Amino acid sequence: MSTMIGTMFLILVAVSCGAAALLGGRDGRSVALLYVLALVGTHYARAAQQSWASPHLPVFMVDLALLTGLIAVAMASRRYWTIWLAGLHLLTVASHGSVWFLGSFDARAYFVLESVWSPVKLIVLLIGVLLDWGGILENGRADRK
Repeated sequence: MSTMIGTMFLILVAVSCGAAALLGGRDGRSVALLYVLALVGTHYARAAQQSWASPHLPVFMVDLALLTGLIAVAMASRRYWTIWLAGLHLLTVASHGSVWFLGSFDARAYFVLESVWSPVKLIVLLIGVLLDWGGILENGRADRK
């Protein structure tokens, strides 16, 4: 990953997860923690297997664990953005499965399929938390936990 793209991604992670942790209530804090843990886990998983020329089992395991956590949060939540995050992350997990079934594939395409949804998920997280926060402020609701 180029330095500039990596830096922009880390800024997006910091802004999205920071906003979720500060403004997102229990759901936001849970998702922010899950996402940061998955980010660290993915960093080490990618180091464990450098090549994308074959299915990347270590990253798949991290993605599967994150999907499990996101589904658990979505099932316990009353917020729609949690469902969107789980659904978008399911696409990431499905990209691993598609590579296993294809047998022959381009390593760059696999990396892109596995990575493309991450910024989208972070933007959905940020917008969802901000919309919920704005609605809470506007309506004076105190139903956040």
